[in-house]
Amino acid sequence: MARPRFHDPVAVLSALPHWCQYRAVVLAAVAPAQRLMNWHDERPESEQRPYSATWRPVLASIWSFAAGDDQSWYPISHALGHYYLSPLSHVEGQDGPDDGDQDEVAAAIFAANAVLHGLPGFAELAAGRALDAIDNRWFGIDDRRRNAEKQEELQRQRSTLQLITGAARDRNTWRTGAPADLIAAIRCL
Repeated sequence: MARPRFHDPVAVLSALPHWCQYRAVVLAAVAPAQRLMNWHDERPESEQRPYSATWRPVLASIWSFAAGDDQSWYPISHALGHYYLSPLSHVEGQDGPDDGDQDEVAAAIFAANAVLHGLPGFAELAAGRALDAIDNRWFGIDDRRRNAEKQEELQRQRSTLQLITGAARDRNTWRTGAPADLIAAIRCL
């Protein structure tokens, strides 16, 4: 069987051994979501969105869950349930509130869904929001910068998948969750 290419995260994550696939999906989803939240937090206070900030502790719980803290599942599922039961989860498109559709929030929601469902598609969706955010920031303003930042983000995503697949070879390191050195390396990207 041919190895999946790193530009197809669903294929890469789906091809991982069963002992690490679930936590690997979570890592691949939370990494771009965290980068988006970091970008949000670095903006001037006047440009930060209060609802986005409510997802910061959820991201911390997702990292903890990836590391093996199964009790973190509860605050993650609670936050996701609260979102789905709120008016922010709607079908009104542009006419409804947009707080839940901000890139950093949407990516955090996808990462939380990765915890609850373990599906590689949620990692792909979170990664896609990181690229969308770059488009939203620079489209029509600075296309050169937009293209450069998109390439950097794509490289971070590929590097995340490469780190995960490299660590997937050792079953023992995944017994209690994703290996701590893997998590640290991904968080530094």
